[in-house]
Amino acid sequence: MFRTIYSVLDGAAPLPYSRDVADPARLPFERLSGGERFAFYAWGPLFISLNGVQASDEYFEGFDRALDMHLGREHSSVWMYAIHRIERVTSQPTAGARSRSTELLKRVEPFLEANAMVFDVRGMTGAIIRTFVSGVFLLARSRVPSKVCDDPVEGAAWLRDVDPAPPGFAENFDAFRDTVLAEAEALLGPSPRS
Repeated sequence: MFRTIYSVLDGAAPLPYSRDVADPARLPFERLSGGERFAFYAWGPLFISLNGVQASDEYFEGFDRALDMHLGREHSSVWMYAIHRIERVTSQPTAGARSRSTELLKRVEPFLEANAMVFDVRGMTGAIIRTFVSGVFLLARSRVPSKVCDDPVEGAAWLRDVDPAPPGFAENFDAFRDTVLAEAEALLGPSPRS
């Protein structure tokens, strides 16, 4: 882990939008919860998910715990950014996994300003996943602007340009990009685009 990643359990959470004095090129993401090959972070009102596993009870429990912590901070608005880098999809999502995903998104929707989901998965599998998730967003007819793409930088740039953008995001875009890419590589391994 980088020095900029703080754990709530350590009580070392920095102020939102501050820079790590040890490495001013990195932002101080606060780790809210995680497991093997997935983690959830906060940076101000931005909720960040890095995922390298198919949906499991452990993943959903971690997501639920992190979301509770994040929403409990009295943010009037929340932006979400997720990188999914799954090596191999072994089966379709179960009905239970689809249901839990829907429940979590419904819970955050009243506060959600925008949702950028990156499926950094190559080939036909990646195309199928992105098409499926885009279709779900269209059918849900959510009021929330959403972006589904395959490039982590493209997803972050979209979030920077969405109206309204997360506070402080545009001014810290390069540091966000560098921090999230480095943390994703440390947790999930190299991008298939590398």
